[in-house]
Amino acid sequence: MHNLVIFPPFSVNYAILDDVAVLSLSATMVQDVLRRRSTPDLPSLAADPEYLASRQRLGDVAGVVSWSDTAAEMRGLLTMVRRLPEFFGGLGE
Repeated sequence: MHNLVIFPPFSVNYAILDDVAVLSLSATMVQDVLRRRSTPDLPSLAADPEYLASRQRLGDVAGVVSWSDTAAEMRGLLTMVRRLPEFFGGLGE
């Protein structure tokens, strides 16, 4: 994987293989694509019934599709909020 700084703090992360090029502003995304290519049995949105149902409702007119597990994101946010006292507990003493 390579990283090309466009202008700080933005950079393009990319990997070029024999049969595919992966390009993203997110290094994590490029790494995940490469990991999934080398480990095809990993879980995928292509097999997620909720994603498939949502995608089918969009029809053929959607040019860009974004998918998010909002419940998981909210759980993460709530966990972080609950732990804030741990992070800031020693301040002001």
